[in-house]
Amino acid sequence: MDGVVEDNIDISLFIGGDEAPPEEWELVEAEVVLTTRSTPDYVDMRITPADGVDYPDRPQVPFDLDAEPEDDASPGGYLGRQFTLDVDTSLRATTPGPEVTRIFTGAIANMTALGDYTYEAVAYDPTQQSFAAGEDDTTQFMNSTINIAPASPRIIRNLLGGYYDNSYEPGDRRLLISELAEMVLDEAGVDEENRNINVQDNGIEVGEKPNGEKVIKGYDYDVTFSEWEVPVKDILERITFASRADWWFDRYGNFNFGPRIPDENIFAYDLQYITDSSDGKTTPPYRSVQVIGDGVASEEGWSRSSLINESPITSAGNVDVQTTTDNLAEPVFTYRNMEINTQQEAENIKNDILEKLREQTGTGDITVVGFPEVRPGDGVELPNTSDQPMGGERYGVEQVTHRINSSDGFITKIKVAGLAGEQEVLYNDDIESVKTEILNERSPRQGSPFRLQR
Repeated sequence: MDGVVEDNIDISLFIGGDEAPPEEWELVEAEVVLTTRSTPDYVDMRITPADGVDYPDRPQVPFDLDAEPEDDASPGGYLGRQFTLDVDTSLRATTPGPEVTRIFTGAIANMTALGDYTYEAVAYDPTQQSFAAGEDDTTQFMNSTINIAPASPRIIRNLLGGYYDNSYEPGDRRLLISELAEMVLDEAGVDEENRNINVQDNGIEVGEKPNGEKVIKGYDYDVTFSEWEVPVKDILERITFASRADWWFDRYGNFNFGPRIPDENIFAYDLQYITDSSDGKTTPPYRSVQVIGDGVASEEGWSRSSLINESPITSAGNVDVQTTTDNLAEPVFTYRNMEINTQQEAENIKNDILEKLREQTGTGDITVVGFPEVRPGDGVELPNTSDQPMGGERYGVEQVTHRINSSDGFITKIKVAGLAGEQEVLYNDDIESVKTEILNERSPRQGSPFRLQR
């Protein structure tokens, strides 16, 4: 970046909340990583108590408000306490969305004294941590199974014998997508007030792409499983594909399942103050998709499912939207799942996979001066001015990493991908006009005493 730019940063870090009075701490350095689905959002930091807060001798003790002083778990411990981090900065990329400062809401998962009046701590969203993949891409929760068999009525399998059999044929495993999402959240222990499931029978229209194509996502309908004991990860993958939805945790720790809504929970940003960029356009590994189901599920079960179905349910499409489906472009990605038994589900899964492939048409990283608003799922546009002639390319946001330290100040590294689905809706003419109106109404931001020079 040419010249010297002054950035004012105001940091607010609190530990505690509903369970205990919040204590203010000072941040020495931190790295905050925000992703989608596969890994948990977390913050890895070094902190020190603010004035008036005692230096804890045993910070790693789990917090328990009702514990007696002699117990191992006591009110003096920090594990499990609520944690919030807000960062405000005078240098912001322009945005049509609200100017927010909240970067992270979660709970302390680990805390260790370093011996120099500072502490090393890690915080996760306590619910999201259940969904997180480990080093071997597995977690106990994601691999655990849920019994999705309906509780009633019990089916009389043998009328002559006159007894009730508690077993169910696989073809009976038909449940609404929304019901399956509720089952997963119940199993994960997500409170009712911290969940938002937004799917509807005929889907939710989230807007139009610049070419006029409507984007409809968030379908709710019955899907069928071949077993009644189903791993959590299989349920989540199935209902995400089948409903054309997504699941994520917002900046306040709430679980969301459904489409991302432009100008409601995703926003378009015009990036400024770029310090480094390695973004670029790429060719995805596959140029078309073919989905093959079976369609033999029935109330009588799958006793004949081993037979070859001469009329399977299929759906196909090309990554290039200008290409007809009469001829699939090579190479073709083929997705087979014998549990797909409706044309609607086949179409939704095909469209979802195509969208993921279109995301792979862009890749790279863009580093900007600290930018607390941006989240995974948003859209970003590079400048194309005389000061920063960077082509004006537009991308979707795949991952965000905030770094705060004494040497760099506050910087944000954005991992980008190609625009797809709801992100394309962000860039139609209506959204641009809304953005202009909001920006014109804004008042200048006030700085804070923490001054950095870049």
